[in-house]
Amino acid sequence: MTVKIVCTDRGQHPRRLINYCEPGAVHFGIPDAAQHNVQRPDGGYTYRFVCTKCSRDAQLREENMLKVVQAGFETLDISLIP
Repeated sequence: MTVKIVCTDRGQHPRRLINYCEPGAVHFGIPDAAQHNVQRPDGGYTYRFVCTKCSRDAQLREENMLKVVQAGFETLDISLIP
């Protein structure tokens, strides 16, 4: 399942599409996106999403992204991640 990654800066700016993410698959996005799937030393992966509007930088481990998918979320607002 693909999750739409967005940012609203906690409601401070209009919803902005950052990228689409499908954990465990090849990633694709829009030109206005900075998203990386970086391999960690322990062999896992970390997803990094950066909003070009407010410069919010969110990093999520792949296992946490899989939990988002398993919970059935279709959209994830990175500004609401603590």
